[in-house]
Amino acid sequence: MIKIFQQFMIISCILIMSGCVKITVPITPPVELIVSPISPPSTFDEVLLYMKSPSADERLLGMWAVLNYPDKNQATLPFVVQNLYYQQNSDVRSAAARVLGELGPVANMAVPDLINVLQTDSSSDVQIDIAIALGKIDDLSAVPALASNLIGYEDNNIAAFSAKSISQLTGETFPDSDSSGFRLDEHGVPLIVIAARDWWLSTGQFEDWNKK
Repeated sequence: MIKIFQQFMIISCILIMSGCVKITVPITPPVELIVSPISPPSTFDEVLLYMKSPSADERLLGMWAVLNYPDKNQATLPFVVQNLYYQQNSDVRSAAARVLGELGPVANMAVPDLINVLQTDSSSDVQIDIAIALGKIDDLSAVPALASNLIGYEDNNIAAFSAKSISQLTGETFPDSDSSGFRLDEHGVPLIVIAARDWWLSTGQFEDWNKK
């Protein structure tokens, strides 16, 4: 019996190798993951709901949709500010800062929260977006907080964008204030940071920015 089985296996191998017998393996088509794109909010009420959603993607859509309702700023600002503290996703916090910056001076009430998150957030991207937003909102009370990033800083980019916003707010001219990039000295420190820090230590820190 064993010999018959061995002979059968030998003959089968010969037939397969000669092409007389073909073995086909069924191919399973790849499973396509169907992801339904999230539709942007179509009404103001949906905008408010999106900004409170458990979904980070919906929060992002809701915040950017705020810009479509400029007459509703007083109603939407508290929701945008709340998203500055959304710990589950730093992109949401960055988006909140950017939207507040796009709103400009009308987002003045958000400045204390922006300063708080600037000083406490662990994400450098969020800090940079907040520094930029504070320059656009045009509230001089933000100058000391921005200046704190010029001394003992650990991130050149945060310091550079803080210096750029200080220039916007105060009218002081620093190297690369109007540039999209930053030149560095021989130690790798942005020139704008050096100039802004010198200005702060010699002049800026002695002014009362809350009364301006």
